Amino acid sequence: MCEALSWGGETTRVRITNFVGGSTSLRVHCKSDDDDLGVKTLGPHAGFEFKFKTAIEPFYRTFFLCTFEWAGISHSYVVYNQNKAKYAQSCWAIKASGPCLCDCKNPTCTYDKDCYNWAGVATTTKS
Repeated sequence: MCEALSWGGETTRVRITNFVGGSTSLRVHCKSDDDDLGVKTLGPHAGFEFKFKTAIEPFYRTFFLCTFEWAGISHSYVVYNQNKAKYAQSCWAIKASGPCLCDCKNPTCTYDKDCYNWAGVATTTKS
């Protein structure tokens, strides 16, 4: 697990798992304004997670952008935005069609009810 060192408020965790499909590896590079977590290569269904402390309002807002690359394809997506965060523990399944979000605390999550395309538009939403 990576730990982004930042001072501030609540501890937050983000997990990213490769659901691109088949035997395809996924390269992930996540960073904020303060922390560059480096490049990780994830095999099928493998994941990594990082945790950090959110910024103290009103001075700064925590924001993590990740770039995902596989089979000559590259997309970027904001995996954490303090202004819009749904969960304190966000688990992302990265699929070829786009990322899907779950609350890491929900053991019954199936990664099919809160999905987005790569432009950030919801393709499925919670019911």
